[in-house]
Amino acid sequence: MSIAVLVDQPVNGPLRRALVHGGAVNVTCPSPASTALVMFARKLIGDAFGGRDPELAQFDLPAAEHDAILATLTWRFAHHPETTRIIGDLLLERGADPETTYVGPPRLSASTGNVSGADAWRPCRDTWCSAPPAQLDHWVPVFDVDPDDAMTLYPSYFSRAIANDSASYDHHDPRRAGRPRPGPTEPVDPFSATTFVTSAGGVLQFSGQHLRSDAPTECDRTRFAVEFDSVDVGDIRAGLGARNVDGRCAGSSIRDFARAVDRAPIPDDVCAALDRRGEPAPDRVRDDRTRPAYTEA
Repeated sequence: MSIAVLVDQPVNGPLRRALVHGGAVNVTCPSPASTALVMFARKLIGDAFGGRDPELAQFDLPAAEHDAILATLTWRFAHHPETTRIIGDLLLERGADPETTYVGPPRLSASTGNVSGADAWRPCRDTWCSAPPAQLDHWVPVFDVDPDDAMTLYPSYFSRAIANDSASYDHHDPRRAGRPRPGPTEPVDPFSATTFVTSAGGVLQFSGQHLRSDAPTECDRTRFAVEFDSVDVGDIRAGLGARNVDGRCAGSSIRDFARAVDRAPIPDDVCAALDRRGEPAPDRVRDDRTRPAYTEA
């Protein structure tokens, strides 16, 4: 099947979301809110590295110290109230319904390239990790990226089943955080890969059903990107979303989401529609009424 790539087109409303549930990819240029998100991320990154060039600091620091800085930095970004506020602004700017749009935990990803000697993540679908079928993924580079340092999708696999080990993944298993993400157990055609290169602050939006990976990182600079997921509870209540062609995981990440504008928890009926088991793991709770207030270390 062909996959549409929509450039600077409207990205919200039921019909537009249906296109993404069907595999379409949205690419949008930087906007006021996405630029604010990038500038805030850059501030935290700059503070963390104390004046060093954060994209090259891996060469100035011992690996253990660099890893420790990244661990503290990514935790601070994920839990900072300004992060969630700006992401809420970005979703509203893009036309999201403030009553029905919920967002998952934000992430600041850092790929250190070939200096670490680590291979890029093997391809994975977020739906193999218990993502809701209606989940929309958002990827925003913090600095400009190159074709060998961006986000790669495998569009031809969107509706095509591939052998994988997602049956070993249970979202309610407290040990899952220390395990590798599920991945294919058969070869993935490397010529099916499409790498999306946007300027800093550009937004790549796609379904959590897409097979995705980091592009093979050959450059020497650390790549920083903001990633977050969203769902519209109206889509879930209507049974809408991408078709599951090969996922066998257990549980659902739906309880990790909170309303973008006020952090209200996902309604009980929406949780029950996807997962009748338990509560989210303590490290994933996003309800601000139960999460300790953010404080600077």
